[in-house]
Amino acid sequence: MHAPTLTHIALVWTWSLFVFRFLGERAELGRQLSALGCQTEMARATATNEELSTDEVAEQPPGMEQAASELECLRGRLRNILEVALEKGNLEQVEVDEIRREGRELLLTVDRLFSEMQELQQANLRLAQPEARIDDRTEEQALAMLPREGDLPGLQAERRMREESQSLRSTVDRLTREMEELKRINDDLAAKVDDVRSKEWSERHTWLTAVQQHDHRPQPSREYDKVLFTSLRCRGLLQQQQLLSDSADGAAVQTRLLQKLLLRHQSTEYGRAEGLQNVSCWDSFRRQHPITNFSHYEPYISRIQAGEANILAAGRPRLLAMTSATAGAPKLLPDVPDIGQTFARRGGSVALAVIYKSFPEMSASLQHNLKLAFRASIHHLESGLAVGCKRAPDSRNFDRLLCAYSSPRAAYDIMNEADAMYAHALFALKDRNLGTLEANFATNICDLLDFIQDHGWSLASDIEAGRIWSYERPENPETEAAEAALNTALGGPDPSRAKEVRELLGRAFSVPLLWPRMKLVITVTGGNFEAATVRLRRLLCGVPIYSPFYASTEGLLGINICPSQDGVPEYLLDAGSMVFEFLQLREAGSNNAHEHATLRAWEVEVGHAYEILVTTRGGLCRYRMGDVVRVVGKLGQMPLVSLEGRTGKYLPLPDGQLPDFVFTRSLAKTAIAEKVRAAVLLQLQDNAFSQRSLQLCIEEDLGQEVSQRDVLDWDAALRSESEGYRALREAGRLGVPVLHRAPRGMAYLSFNESFNTNLKFTTDGTDENDDMLKKDLPLRYTWSIWEQIMQSTDKTSAYSDATHKVASFATVQTFWKLWNHMPQPSELLEQKRMVREQPDGLHVIDAVMIFRENIRPEWEDKTNAAGGHFQFQLKPQIGGGQVDEYWNNLVLGMIGATIEPANMITGLRLVDKLSGPRAAGVIRLEVWFSNYDDTQAVNALKKNVEKCMATRLDGSIGTAPKCEVKSHSTSGKH
Repeated sequence: MHAPTLTHIALVWTWSLFVFRFLGERAELGRQLSALGCQTEMARATATNEELSTDEVAEQPPGMEQAASELECLRGRLRNILEVALEKGNLEQVEVDEIRREGRELLLTVDRLFSEMQELQQANLRLAQPEARIDDRTEEQALAMLPREGDLPGLQAERRMREESQSLRSTVDRLTREMEELKRINDDLAAKVDDVRSKEWSERHTWLTAVQQHDHRPQPSREYDKVLFTSLRCRGLLQQQQLLSDSADGAAVQTRLLQKLLLRHQSTEYGRAEGLQNVSCWDSFRRQHPITNFSHYEPYISRIQAGEANILAAGRPRLLAMTSATAGAPKLLPDVPDIGQTFARRGGSVALAVIYKSFPEMSASLQHNLKLAFRASIHHLESGLAVGCKRAPDSRNFDRLLCAYSSPRAAYDIMNEADAMYAHALFALKDRNLGTLEANFATNICDLLDFIQDHGWSLASDIEAGRIWSYERPENPETEAAEAALNTALGGPDPSRAKEVRELLGRAFSVPLLWPRMKLVITVTGGNFEAATVRLRRLLCGVPIYSPFYASTEGLLGINICPSQDGVPEYLLDAGSMVFEFLQLREAGSNNAHEHATLRAWEVEVGHAYEILVTTRGGLCRYRMGDVVRVVGKLGQMPLVSLEGRTGKYLPLPDGQLPDFVFTRSLAKTAIAEKVRAAVLLQLQDNAFSQRSLQLCIEEDLGQEVSQRDVLDWDAALRSESEGYRALREAGRLGVPVLHRAPRGMAYLSFNESFNTNLKFTTDGTDENDDMLKKDLPLRYTWSIWEQIMQSTDKTSAYSDATHKVASFATVQTFWKLWNHMPQPSELLEQKRMVREQPDGLHVIDAVMIFRENIRPEWEDKTNAAGGHFQFQLKPQIGGGQVDEYWNNLVLGMIGATIEPANMITGLRLVDKLSGPRAAGVIRLEVWFSNYDDTQAVNALKKNVEKCMATRLDGSIGTAPKCEVKSHSTSGKH
């Protein structure tokens, strides 16, 4: 039975209170039929020539009439249930049709069973007739009584009775089996309905999607899917036992895996070049094969890119996978199927089993999971080989898991990461009952939460409108192709949730405020992400974190089988995934390692830090990944490790160097990690007049402030982590670290100081610049500033009477003299109004306009009459800084003639529609232009206007608001 059918039956039973009594009655009927089967042994005895009296056969079996009555009653009850469900249920027509169809199938089943019961009665009566009796006879008597001519009808009657007796036995058996199967289905479905009803749901769930997630059948058109969560959990338990068994005998398992990989790689080009044919054991392998890094394999990677096969591993890789670049520039490594299969078999299934054991509340809910993942940009070389990152949305089984995710498929198909982040954040915010956050790294989760804080008002507006990008357009125009599918998935406007989100974002930000039923965050923590994890825990306010894997592009290394919320995660290295060797670090705080004697997994010592080497299924041998781990314990013969960080990234000191992971670890031990979005160390600057010091640059989180006490605490933590740094500080060669604060949040081109306290406009004070500024800098056109006085509602006054020219300017200097006294649009958001004092009193100004000289800001003007305008409606939710930047960008772009074709633009209007008799709750910007019929020029101008508006202070291109194009020949309002 398909998943939609089960769901609709569940709905019928939910609406009817007597459904469960119906189940009990059906079970009782099944028991009666079983008894009936026993009672019909009289009929079966006939087929086996047992002696029965005529009276015994002719008597009706006890319970036959009662069973028939119960079936008739059951048929009536089914009709009643369907009628009640259809009358009281608020169903869509599709659901009604499904229920009717299912009801008809159930009624047909009951009718068939009833007919078979009647046939059973009739067959019993026929068997009771004397001429149908078959006496006991010996074989000789039977042969002697072979029919003669004329006796054939009697023999045929006897044979017919035997066949009917066999048919009767088959009918009874089949009837019993079908009733038992029907009872089992009903019992299972009733239990499922109770289970689904008892769990916590995400708000976007329907009965259909809830049952799909409960059964883990993401595609309703398929039968039960046998390879999803339930089977994964079972397999995970078995694989967990295998993992522990392999750990107990780690030396033997690692040795067998090494021999297997050496045998596999002997026939490759790399194996022949490195002489792997002569290597068969640990000693010869470590003696003959050097310790390698990526440069060792670059010539072989180039041959793979050219399309050659059997280079590092047998055959051709399916992908040249790009590494995550957490240790520097990204690298390309061959991805063979065995890597992914091992990860899924020995990693994914085990982690799922650990989650359901360590976080049991997860199995008791049907809440959605925000899976923060992005599509990879895959390109193909001339050889046909694919190159790109390994991303979850591109995996084979990803679509089968979508029923458990908050984002629809369309969000995962967006190629632009900023636009995809917006979509994921929107669907996560829409679901108040979201249960899980999942991403690759802790920094990704922090980025999502920062994105929600920075774009919260726009996201809330979309929730309210029920449409994505209702006020801000996507960064990449190609993303608009997914807009219709995303709007459908949103499910319509939700003003109550939008109001709640706005109120929550106005408080101190935390995850439980936005999602009060959040159960778990799944992401990699520790190592280079240790400082980000500290901040993430502050934002989570007690929501647990599970870091499931220690993995990389090279493959699976370890699994966190004992989650703990204290300290950094600990991973059990998997003896059956890849072969491990270890280089011991020379000193704490250094990234230098002894490169001669390596240790095997069972030889390392607890408490020591090592650089890890791997021999992989993809053909890398004794490869330095760049990871530094600390052995924190052992399970059997395999080590439990915590990830310290990556080598290869360090800051030069006067003597020696400071590894990046030491800086991160020291930062995580102080309050700075909780208070900043980002922190970086700048290069030391030579200064002959002051003591050299580390330069710490930070971006503070909203509502947080780093103090000098925090800096001193970090300085002490760094001295305890790095012997080299402590020696320099004690010798006076380095002073107390200096703190630099980056502008908090995004800076906007706004002249309202309340929005840009950190933004300063300065000029180079050289004599040459001073002389230049003393000369007039002419603009291409002369411009006039106009005001529009708010008109009365009686409509007796003409529009032209309400517009007044204020001033004109033709040079840069004159413009700034006037502009410095002009209000910024953001001031309108502070409940202020623009006013003009005239002899008859104060008048409210509801529009400020800048138009070319001799062009009036009226659509009747001869230049404007044949033109049109671009209209942008800006809601207050986008923020005053953004409103100011849109307006200032347009003004400066227009008078500077940088928006091409510049000769088409006739002027700008800033219209206050926040209050007044014609209030629309928006600030409206208009760009007026001539020659509306020149479609090509209008389209080019529109594109350039949007680009100008979206340009940020740092030169990057943000998002432009939604643009409406109006023709002055059809629009009659200003």
